[in-house]
Amino acid sequence: MQLRPDAKKSFDLAIQGLLQPNKINNPQDRESLIVLAHYIKRSLKQFHLEQVDFYDVVSEVYLRGTNKINFGENIKNPGAWIRVTSYNVIREMSRQQQKEQADSEFIERQVSSKSC
Repeated sequence: MQLRPDAKKSFDLAIQGLLQPNKINNPQDRESLIVLAHYIKRSLKQFHLEQVDFYDVVSEVYLRGTNKINFGENIKNPGAWIRVTSYNVIREMSRQQQKEQADSEFIERQVSSKSC
């Protein structure tokens, strides 16, 4: 697959617009990015990850997108790709949190059963 010369630039603009939508001149693009930011924040609440920072999700999405572009893959629609990838990142964070919580509860049960 051949890398489009502007692939990185359009992806970077989408991420920048997500973080600072007021710097986007096109009103439709600005509105789309504001809606996308609300979607990410709502998804964090949906998965009970209120303690996770919005910027942590965006940072992970940016790293994944940059790696994808560096490996020669194109991101044809950055907004859609960011939406899907951010949802996947949030799901992974939720699974990790649930695993850590289950591990913690297991350890607590083991400790309390030995002390009785």
